[in-house]
Amino acid sequence: MLGPIIEEVATHYDKQANVKIIKIDVDANQDLAAAFQVQSIPTVYVMQNGQAVDRMIGVQQGNVYISKIDGLLKA
Repeated sequence: MLGPIIEEVATHYDKQANVKIIKIDVDANQDLAAAFQVQSIPTVYVMQNGQAVDRMIGVQQGNVYISKIDGLLKA
């Protein structure tokens, strides 16, 4: 369910070099999932300068993710 939404968000930021949208398979990357304490799927982290600044659990609409990212870009 989240895949098409993440693709929409990635397309929105396609031309911006300072924004990267990354999907990680937690089954294949269990160490990373443990490091970020992922307990529910989907979990979406918003990172800035290598630090997690927000976490959203469950599927959100694309505009929710875009709003979070835009807020960080404006700050």
